[in-house]
Amino acid sequence: MKSFLDDAGADKILCGIEKMKDYRRAVDAATYKKEYDDKPRPGLRSIMQFNLLKEGRVEEFNEFRIKYGAIYLDFSGADLSDTELSGARLSLANLSKSDLSLANLYKANLSHAELSDAKLLHA
Repeated sequence: MKSFLDDAGADKILCGIEKMKDYRRAVDAATYKKEYDDKPRPGLRSIMQFNLLKEGRVEEFNEFRIKYGAIYLDFSGADLSDTELSGARLSLANLSKSDLSLANLYKANLSHAELSDAKLLHA
């Protein structure tokens, strides 16, 4: 995209814009941000962390949350039944309508987690 803008003479066009703040959002959206190379996108974080939990890799899950911060995770409707979640840091996670039946939740941190309509049978 950068080469396309360079070829189109975008620098001259952008310099001619009088109300730059009106176009700021479009420019920000088109700007390449290196920070996304180093960190997974938020949607991918939920998927990656869900896979770690499903595989019983709670320690790696917790390390991931420490490294990238306790971000909001959307596990709504997820099937985590019969999963080893002992000690998992699930604070701020959306677990609504998820199946946690038979999951081991011993010492799991569920502070501020959304658990509405979650199945917790024998958890």
